Amino acid sequence: MTNLRPGFILVFRNKSLLGFLVRLFTKFQYNHIAIVSHIDHYDDKVIIFESSYDGVIQTKMSLYSIDNKNIACYTVNRDDCDTPELAVKLANSYFGEVKYDFWNLFVYQPIYRIFGFWIGKQTKDRMTCAEFVANCFPKLFSHYDKDKLSVKDVLNHPKLEKRIILY
Repeated sequence: MTNLRPGFILVFRNKSLLGFLVRLFTKFQYNHIAIVSHIDHYDDKVIIFESSYDGVIQTKMSLYSIDNKNIACYTVNRDDCDTPELAVKLANSYFGEVKYDFWNLFVYQPIYRIFGFWIGKQTKDRMTCAEFVANCFPKLFSHYDKDKLSVKDVLNHPKLEKRIILY
């Protein structure tokens, strides 16, 4: 875990039905994405920011990763992009403020992935996990329609680089 740093992007593949459905529609091996907030050196725990049922929260990755496998870490591989410090600062600004966008996940995204057209959403007080991470890297995703992003879309960005596989 000592290789992880604040601002690194973590992706997860969990065993839940929801995770399976997300992977099915996106045709991708991962279904959830988060940002490393900090390392608690006292008990060597990785604390992450994630968009969850309760909104943007901080949680211990070890608690979250119990039901997950194939956790991987990505970083921005270019100097002309957003810094990890900025990503953590922006993630912190969403903390407790933004709720999870279930309509986007269960209605808009499947229609977009299956039929190829976007019926859209008009709210900024809710977002999916991919949208949350993209909003924490504004320079990197400035030319993207963040509402439409999936975990796969985020990780396919050419300036992101896979660093390590944790589990």
